[in-house]
Amino acid sequence: MPLTLAEVARCCGAVLVGGDPERPVRGAAGLKEAGPDQVAPFTDPRYAPHLERTRAAAVVVAAGASHPAPPPGVALLRVPDPEWAFIQILLTLHPEVPESPGLDARACVEPGVTLGTGVYVGPFAVIRSGSTIGEGAWILAGAYVGRRCRIGRRCRLYPHAVLYDGVS
Repeated sequence: MPLTLAEVARCCGAVLVGGDPERPVRGAAGLKEAGPDQVAPFTDPRYAPHLERTRAAAVVVAAGASHPAPPPGVALLRVPDPEWAFIQILLTLHPEVPESPGLDARACVEPGVTLGTGVYVGPFAVIRSGSTIGEGAWILAGAYVGRRCRIGRRCRLYPHAVLYDGVS
């Protein structure tokens, strides 16, 4: 379900400048790639030429910083920290879908592994002996955890990530 520009501004504490507050936003992309239903970040002056030509619905910019004007119709989302705000926008537009705790039958968990409560281990993940996986952690498909590793509470190890022996 899309958000409006006004809702996007609220989710990251931005001041919305220009644009239609009711314009729908469905995603996010870089300045160069963003389309008319996406938000883009402007975090570095090197990307000024892309800001001047972006097709984004809105661009996240630092409040008080100088930058070129975007094309007509492109709103600005002014915030103290554009990188933090863009992350908040991404999390709002694309909320994390929780994994159900448990071990996939195709995972390999060696004897001597300590799994906290609520841990998820996905298909083809490997966890070697002596490792400890904290409460609520996710070890996603194809990840490899070496011997004697420690993964903290609610950590996420994404597909094909590799932790060599002894990593915390």
